[in-house]
Amino acid sequence: MDIHQKCLSTLCRLCGSMFKEREKTKLKNVVSRDLQQCFKIDLTEDQLDIHPPALCHSCTLKLSRWRKQRNSNKPAAVPTISLHCFVPHGDDCSVCQGRNWDPSIVLDLCKQEGAVSWEFEGNVICVFHDNFGEMVVKRIVFQPDGQYTVYLLGMQVDVPDLLPQQLIQFVQNVQVCTGNSTFPDIARQNRDGLRGADGEVVATVENHFFMNGSVSHRMTIRHSKCSRMADTSSGMCNVCSIYKGTLHSKVRHSQTKDELSKFKRNTYMTPEELRRKVSESAYNNKLLSQRNNKMKKTIRQLFQEESIQLTPEDADRVSSLVTESSGDLSGILSSDANPNCKLLWQEQCKAAKTSPKQMRWHPAIIRWAIAIRAKSSSAYNVLRNSGFIRLPHQNTLNSYTHFTDPIIGVNPELLSFYIKDLKLDDCPEHERQVNLIFDEMKVSSGLAFSMRTGRMVGYVDVGDVVGQMEEFERRCTEGTELLIAKDKEIASHALLFLARSITSSYKFPVAYYATKNVCASELYPMAMECSQALHMMGLTVRTLTSDGASSNRRFYTILGAQSSQPGEPIYKSRNCFQPTEETFFICDVPHLLKTTRNNFENSGWNRSTKNLVFRGHSIRWPQLMQLYEWDQGLDRSAPGLRLLPRLTYEHLHLSPSLRMKVKLAAQVLSSSVANALESRQTKGVKGLESTIHFIRMVNRAFDILNISNKDAWQRKRNNDLKPFYSSDDPRLQWLLDDFLGFLKEWREEGGQKEGLTKKEKLKLCLSRETLDGFYITVHSFVEATRTLLQMDGAQYILSDKFNQDPVEEFFSKQRGTGGSQDNPTVDQFGHFMLANIVAGSRSVGSSRANVRLEEVCRDIRDEPLPKRKRTNTNS
Repeated sequence: MDIHQKCLSTLCRLCGSMFKEREKTKLKNVVSRDLQQCFKIDLTEDQLDIHPPALCHSCTLKLSRWRKQRNSNKPAAVPTISLHCFVPHGDDCSVCQGRNWDPSIVLDLCKQEGAVSWEFEGNVICVFHDNFGEMVVKRIVFQPDGQYTVYLLGMQVDVPDLLPQQLIQFVQNVQVCTGNSTFPDIARQNRDGLRGADGEVVATVENHFFMNGSVSHRMTIRHSKCSRMADTSSGMCNVCSIYKGTLHSKVRHSQTKDELSKFKRNTYMTPEELRRKVSESAYNNKLLSQRNNKMKKTIRQLFQEESIQLTPEDADRVSSLVTESSGDLSGILSSDANPNCKLLWQEQCKAAKTSPKQMRWHPAIIRWAIAIRAKSSSAYNVLRNSGFIRLPHQNTLNSYTHFTDPIIGVNPELLSFYIKDLKLDDCPEHERQVNLIFDEMKVSSGLAFSMRTGRMVGYVDVGDVVGQMEEFERRCTEGTELLIAKDKEIASHALLFLARSITSSYKFPVAYYATKNVCASELYPMAMECSQALHMMGLTVRTLTSDGASSNRRFYTILGAQSSQPGEPIYKSRNCFQPTEETFFICDVPHLLKTTRNNFENSGWNRSTKNLVFRGHSIRWPQLMQLYEWDQGLDRSAPGLRLLPRLTYEHLHLSPSLRMKVKLAAQVLSSSVANALESRQTKGVKGLESTIHFIRMVNRAFDILNISNKDAWQRKRNNDLKPFYSSDDPRLQWLLDDFLGFLKEWREEGGQKEGLTKKEKLKLCLSRETLDGFYITVHSFVEATRTLLQMDGAQYILSDKFNQDPVEEFFSKQRGTGGSQDNPTVDQFGHFMLANIVAGSRSVGSSRANVRLEEVCRDIRDEPLPKRKRTNTNS
């Protein structure tokens, strides 16, 4: 009778059909009124051993539709359900038919499924072995009364109520839990089992486990509540999978049980931890001192007892042996393993046999030595004079770093060096498209006399064209009242022009100028001089990139006056040296991100010069501060896990130096912050819709306009970081339509507000400079990308090629050259520039730079470096 009632629980009360696996059912008592009115079925007369307790999903839906029609006062037809007639249990019961199986039938079913089976005392036993037949993994015992029991690894488990063939297939396909087999140390230490805080055994250690059809004879840790059936992709049951985190904690705890973390700051330590750290440091120092003294004593004793005085003949034999073994060492330092180490070893062997005046160093060693000396000349001398390594003399390095004079403006000798060093004559057309970047660096005001040129260096010098125009103006006004006496001004900045290939990896400084309060009229001739020099080298200036300074925007206006459109910023112009080509203007995207963050910060915080509002909702900095406090858990008894682990106090309370860091701005205006704001919104906080939308739009635009690696999108799982392979990429249209449309809607919404002054309306949106910068950058980037991708050979475009990072990196190298002096003079700027050019990618910038530093080049180049010609002193 128990089997009969169990079978009834799998049937529908109305149609009598068997429930499908995981089918939604409904108890008949819930719809008893509907059954009475529709089918005249009185559930009070149902008997437990005759009628099923539930309805199938199909009958439930039909009954629900009938009830809705009836409640809406519409004619409701009786559902088309064939009612099943249930009868009391008997010998030929149709409900139990198939459940009381015949042993011969069960044996045949087991044989069909590839299982080993036999009959024993009326029961049919079905087992499944591993692939090698070493161990019984799964076992089913069919009893004569229709019941069955399933065992996995010797433990009885609960399985669904199934027919014999379905049951055998289910057991055959079920995956056995492997337990936690990746903790051998914990397993060896706890062979008797792992105990919880109450002393009870919560997990046992087994000497083998079943995985992928075979038995692995390794120890595994299995939780006491393990169901033996794996229901996760990791091959473990839910209980063992959750217990894995506890085992990881035990491993970490065992590693750091009696040690203080060396990365923990003293300000975060308790007084007891500080005392313990001091005590341990004193003990370690004493122990090291004792070991050092003991080792010295042992070495002296061994030297006195076991040393042998070599005769001159023996010394010659040892020397020859070392010389012969150098070939073996050269074989170990193969070119495939580490060519730099091999080259250094070869040069050291060569220098040991050669006189310093006759030594000819490899160009790679020269570049490396120049890069070291650029960091610190004194440190280079210490390393060179230590006797451990042979390095070129500083006079030798000077002949390479002074192969030409540091001329302000375009240097023809330097351009010739670029053509040979970068092999520009062999570049295809698409690799000749360059981005001309320019920016200023603060220098120390001062004068220096150049003995080679006979000129004073340090005055403002913005090129020959501007100088000749000022001289012409002076001569024209001389002797008249229009003449205005002007003293030469001392430069306070160095303006650098740097060319960077858009589809290739080369980049180089074109020229530098000594400036002070440079204006657009001075920028124009300098930019034209550099563009002309690049044109003569066979390169095409496709884009001009700068920050959003007012003089730069005015320069773009002058340069693109012929193609200007009323009411819109100018973003392109005709190339003066190639009239069929266009030159596009780019405002540096990292600078735009920082100005956007600064506008956000000033909305309700800091200087409160902004009151950002979009679609009726405020966008205010205190919203982020409240989010940070909520995420920190300051209002909770325990901190818990954080949604924004990278967001710190420095991100929200910015100092002047912190405002310069692009990384902080990118982490504030990120999708993680937007997701956290949405999570806070679900907690009942209102008014965050516009802030979330604003952050998401800026974050996606920055991702699209700052792609620096063609494989990063796969590692970060972000399709917005894909390189641009096609001119029809939908992200380009998103920038034009959605992103610029968002900014346009925001600007128009603020301008249409009534009852506000013009100044108050401007506070409702981002600053005009930021909006114009985005407009210029997006239009220029989209058109330049589409133009470049249509060239033969251009495979993809990285948007990072259009930003100012190379100039910022070059300035970082300048500040790190020559010791601790951060701001060189104009004269030093020129000399340092030549040193960094010769060192190439071997020279590295400061790790504190506000830019992604390029990796140090490990390739060895054999091309000879240009060298200063010796002057004939005999004449």
